Amino acid sequence: MNYIKGISLLLSILFLVNASAFADNVKIYSLSNVIFNDNGIAYDKIDNTPVNGILKTYYMSGKVKFETPLKNGKRNGTSKAYSEFGKILGETSYKEGKENGVEKQYYESGKIKLEIPYKDDKKHGVERYYKSGRINQKTTYKNGKAVSGFIYTEDGKKRKMTNEDLYNINK
Repeated sequence: MNYIKGISLLLSILFLVNASAFADNVKIYSLSNVIFNDNGIAYDKIDNTPVNGILKTYYMSGKVKFETPLKNGKRNGTSKAYSEFGKILGETSYKEGKENGVEKQYYESGKIKLEIPYKDDKKHGVERYYKSGRINQKTTYKNGKAVSGFIYTEDGKKRKMTNEDLYNINK
């Protein structure tokens, strides 16, 4: 039993040492330290080089409002938005400045609100909108254009989206 506790303690210490070493190598930027060019590339205001690190914005309380990893001045990794109470409100994945993966938005309660799949900065796949914890709408996108979908009623019945529904989404 003591052997297992010792191994567990050693692994915990190694994890903390490695995590703190990694954290020390990541530069944190605020909006006041960064300037964006016309192409949306973030540059360090001091040395005018593309930003490599994490850009964070804060609430007046000092809590993190938004954070996004940047590589060569472009978003690269998962951006996160938070409520003032520290709850996650949204997550978006980027690869070399373009949205790639599923963007997720959450209600203050923590329940999922919206899932939007992206490929090369365009909606691509099935978007899902949730209301009161239940699926409310599903829309299928191909290369940024809504092509089909379903709308769910309060009693759980679904109806196929009409051409007018799709037109209104795409305009």
